[in-house]
Amino acid sequence: MVSNANSSRTYATPANVADFKAPISNCIASANTDKQKKLNSLLTLEFQTFQKVQVLPV
Repeated sequence: MVSNANSSRTYATPANVADFKAPISNCIASANTDKQKKLNSLLTLEFQTFQKVQVLPV
């Protein structure tokens, strides 16, 4: 997914902000449809729990 939204272009001027935002917006907009399988492989609902946690003062 990162390779789709990321490129080697330089966006230095405010005129290029739209060119910068477009691939990111497209990636986010299509994340729930065509990238769902990739996202499911990255996300899990298996969390590690700890019984006795020692909290250290900061």
